[in-house]
Amino acid sequence: MMTEKDFAVRMFSELARGTSLRQILDIARTEVFDNPIMVTNESFRILALSSDQALKEDRVWREAEEFGGFSEETIEIFRKDRESIKLFEERRAFLYTTGLAEKLPRILMPVDMGRLTLGYLIIFSLKHEITDRDFLYAEVLEQALNIILYQQPISGETRLDLLDFTLKQLLDGNREMIANMPAFHMKRNFQAVSVTLPKDAKKKQYIPYLQESLTRCSQFNQCFVHGNSLFLLLNYEKEEECSYTEKVLSDLLERFDLVAGYSYPFRDLRQLRLYYQQAMDTRRYGSMYVPGSHIYRYQDIQVDILVGQLPEEILGTLLSPDYKLLTEYDTEHGLALVETAAAWYRNMLNISATAAALHIHRNTVTYRLDLIRDKLGIAIDDMKVLQSIALSARVAARIHHS
Repeated sequence: MMTEKDFAVRMFSELARGTSLRQILDIARTEVFDNPIMVTNESFRILALSSDQALKEDRVWREAEEFGGFSEETIEIFRKDRESIKLFEERRAFLYTTGLAEKLPRILMPVDMGRLTLGYLIIFSLKHEITDRDFLYAEVLEQALNIILYQQPISGETRLDLLDFTLKQLLDGNREMIANMPAFHMKRNFQAVSVTLPKDAKKKQYIPYLQESLTRCSQFNQCFVHGNSLFLLLNYEKEEECSYTEKVLSDLLERFDLVAGYSYPFRDLRQLRLYYQQAMDTRRYGSMYVPGSHIYRYQDIQVDILVGQLPEEILGTLLSPDYKLLTEYDTEHGLALVETAAAWYRNMLNISATAAALHIHRNTVTYRLDLIRDKLGIAIDDMKVLQSIALSARVAARIHHS
């Protein structure tokens, strides 16, 4: 049996000869582990597999062979498994025996270069049980994989393609790059999206997965980490081309408890920095003044953004008399007439939609609307008055937040 030192010498001599990743795994499997081995990149795409036996009964291996990666459901199962904290927060090798590995235990191990995660090593306990010896040899293999993966063009922020590099320069305000921007094959319309990054250590390990999930939606999507946000650029001819990306993004935001802000559509890529700032403002003010949503669009909250930039002493003068009257009535009687009037306006005078937005029965909406009509002496479809109340409510939220 090859000793740990001999295995290290063998691995690095193979690296010096330029041996491929797949060949490295084959050597490790046949000469050391005698068990199937899998290596993924940091976004869970399969880089190489090595096995002399079929593992069709194992969900992870089956998806790796069929799809070159893992399904959303499989990744979600592992993400929710408490054991995954060892991989993503403690960042160490461990024997995985629960959840997806309940029937077939396996070593899970991050492949790291300093603080940068390059991928993951998985060794399956198919032919024999995993021992302490396997962990020692796995550390040697991880060091070899570290060198291979760091040299490969994988999808991390540190290795950007030319377009990503150009976009980063535009976002940073590089005037020379703006003046001499390379020509790329692009469509006419753009939209900038700013997405919050996961906060806890475990979820942060999924940032490359988020990037790849969004870029795979369309060959014209660009996505990378910029500052403290995930930058996404949509490039399209017609809005419907973005529907699949928006569906995937919406699902990711909900699963990882993130928030996104959309800019206005634009056509001049040289204005990217301005529109991305707009997307970041949309996300920030949306979360602040209209909490509870995962997606905010500039056209929906531009009033909040503009109001949020006004001096505090001016804000009080923007509150309409009708708003003040309803607020006094709400305070005295413990009602929510202002909230109801604003929701009635936002939902285009639709009782069912208003009731759903407020999470109350439609009869309650009707009762409150009757009170608003009687209290203000207006027709309940007076859009001018309703708009002033809705706007005043936004201004009041800004005052309260200050």
